[in-house]
Amino acid sequence: MSEQTLCITPGDPMGIGPEITVKLLHAHHKEFPDQTFRIIGSLPALEHSAQRLNLPLPQSHQIEYENIEGETPGEVAYQSIERAIEVIAQGKAKALVTGPIHKKNLQDAGILASGHTEILELLARRFYPAQKYKAEMLFVFQNLRMLLLTRHIPLSHVSSEITLDHAMAALETLHHFLTAQAGITTPHIAVLGVNPHAGEVGGAEEERVLIPLIKRLNQTRKVAIE
Repeated sequence: MSEQTLCITPGDPMGIGPEITVKLLHAHHKEFPDQTFRIIGSLPALEHSAQRLNLPLPQSHQIEYENIEGETPGEVAYQSIERAIEVIAQGKAKALVTGPIHKKNLQDAGILASGHTEILELLARRFYPAQKYKAEMLFVFQNLRMLLLTRHIPLSHVSSEITLDHAMAALETLHHFLTAQAGITTPHIAVLGVNPHAGEVGGAEEERVLIPLIKRLNQTRKVAIE
């Protein structure tokens, strides 16, 4: 496998990830004819999904399987991600696509991270110790990128998590990504309101955090934030 190989972790072996992975691999010859894949996860789960779909588990020189065993589904899911990051850090693969994980199964396996974002942050710090990493959840569609300020918490806890320091750190991370990695020299960043009509009819987060945040960043950076 080359450094352009794409790692795939099917996720929780008891979930839908193995089935999605089998279907992807069957389609890859048509959709991605030159792409190589390294599948890291439960091989029995993949074989079982292939049988249920009445499909053979694809075999070719473009696909490599690495079986991960564990006592619980959460342990398998976590160790698969851990191994994939190790492979990428070794220069044997270029990127990672993750299948869905089950947060309760992770907790039952003693993994305290609440999702992929937190797991990847911890693993990046371990395998790339020369740099300090802060992971954020970013949605990308064409030229639209949306960063979430909170994640994996109950709705009742969201307001207390929206602080000026937290929001400032998240936007600093986003600005660095856009300029240093996405190649956007002058990004235009919009901040979404939290409350109905951005606070016109109730809620204090806009006045307390978001408007001061916008003013401070516009004063300290040559970047359009609104």
